[in-house]
Amino acid sequence: MEKESTSFWADIKKYEDILAKDPRSYCFAPLSELYRKLGLLDDAVSVAKKGIEIHPEYVGGFMALGRALSEKGNREEAKASLEKVVLATPENLLAQRLLSQIYQEEGNLFAAERALQILVSFNPEDTESSLALEVLQRSMQASRDSEFLSPSPMNMREDAGAAEASGDSCLAEAEQTFSSLVLDDARSCADLDGVQTLSSSSEDTLPEDEMPDSESGILPLATVTLAELYEGQGFYERALEVYTDLMNKDPESPTLKERVTDLSNRLGKVKSGLNLAASSTDLPGDDSGYLLPDDKGCDEKILDSLGLWLDAIRRRQECR
Repeated sequence: MEKESTSFWADIKKYEDILAKDPRSYCFAPLSELYRKLGLLDDAVSVAKKGIEIHPEYVGGFMALGRALSEKGNREEAKASLEKVVLATPENLLAQRLLSQIYQEEGNLFAAERALQILVSFNPEDTESSLALEVLQRSMQASRDSEFLSPSPMNMREDAGAAEASGDSCLAEAEQTFSSLVLDDARSCADLDGVQTLSSSSEDTLPEDEMPDSESGILPLATVTLAELYEGQGFYERALEVYTDLMNKDPESPTLKERVTDLSNRLGKVKSGLNLAASSTDLPGDDSGYLLPDDKGCDEKILDSLGLWLDAIRRRQECR
């Protein structure tokens, strides 16, 4: 960590020198990113704002400004900057994620849903974003269902309060599942790889010495809802990882212990069944002297594996 910080300061000095010699340099964007990484949010915002005054159509500048403002807690200005980014480059995944979180925080669930849908359409393999979208849509459906309820006048206030609490709970889960996705992203400087403008998709790139390092991705926060979604879609190993993480935080929970044990047993049976199936396909052409086990253990393992596969298929169909 100390070496990384030292490297950041060396890069900051380099970019500051470049800007001092050429105030019109595009390196203000990676400089703002480095300030942000070190927690110097005021400096990050200041240098980004000065840069986009000179380059008012530079997408990378608005991206850097939006990230810094978002981390500083200035939601409205961050939203304005990021909306300019996605207007010019809707495929900017990080900007869509940040906007989705901002929209959820201000209660604009339809806009948050739209941002997540765009995100998933550009990157269908993004499982975490797909799950975040599913949780959000569940909460929206729960809110819509509650609007069609017709409680008696006597119980109207009580029922309305319960529906609101349920909706808030679902929304909280959606925000918790999604919030860690925007803390950092492997594509943190994707827009800084080229000088793109708001009015065009120019491929002109920055000089190599003006490029920042990319950041590593972070998994979403572990929640029971996330684990259940993984399990329901057949991702048992990921579900086990989430349950294990939760159990490390709450080692006395009998429910978590039960889920970890159950999933561990499931994975063990599936792997043993797959190994058995693989070995059965490798039989030699002349099977004389090659005897299969005659006990019932192998048959039971195969049946268990098939049962698990069928269970996974049923779970996926239920989730659709």
